Amino acid sequence: MEITKKELRKAMLLERSGQSEAFRTEAGLQALKRLLTLDYYQNAESVMIYIDIKNELPTGAMIHAMLNAGKAVVLPSLDGNCRIIPCILKSLDDLVSGYAGIPEPDPQKCGAIDPAAIDLVLVPGVAFDRQGNRLGYGKGCYDEFLPKLREQTPKIGMAYDFQVLDAIPAVEGDFQLDGILTPSAFIRCRP
Repeated sequence: MEITKKELRKAMLLERSGQSEAFRTEAGLQALKRLLTLDYYQNAESVMIYIDIKNELPTGAMIHAMLNAGKAVVLPSLDGNCRIIPCILKSLDDLVSGYAGIPEPDPQKCGAIDPAAIDLVLVPGVAFDRQGNRLGYGKGCYDEFLPKLREQTPKIGMAYDFQVLDAIPAVEGDFQLDGILTPSAFIRCRP
């Protein structure tokens, strides 16, 4: 019997919530080290990332590193219809509580950016597979947003190693990623 998206999402979120804070912190630091070595990152002037929630791979150190390196850090802001508006973050002080209490850029202080101007996108998810399929939280926010990017803009999922499976349920309309960054590897999903 094949597992459904709903069942897989529940199992992965449960496993993710069972990880210790020390494990998560170390995984975030290892993923940062790996990110800094990627040509995709080194060649990008603007990088879209997210603020981690619900025990996701921590992104705080990555955001600090990007700001310190002079990269244009882009964070998602969500409108009332779960549509992503990419906004440039100038300072972590410019974050406000947004959709579902998720920290996001204050629209009064952070300007929106055209998705076509983003050089690299780091994407959250609940599970991924080696073909670049992604299981999100079920709202479709990223599936609606990612096609707005330039085709050549790398779209990289970020996950703990245990979140990368051989295959996950996928349907037409699910967006495939170019790669997956974990604390121990970069998995290229498309040439």
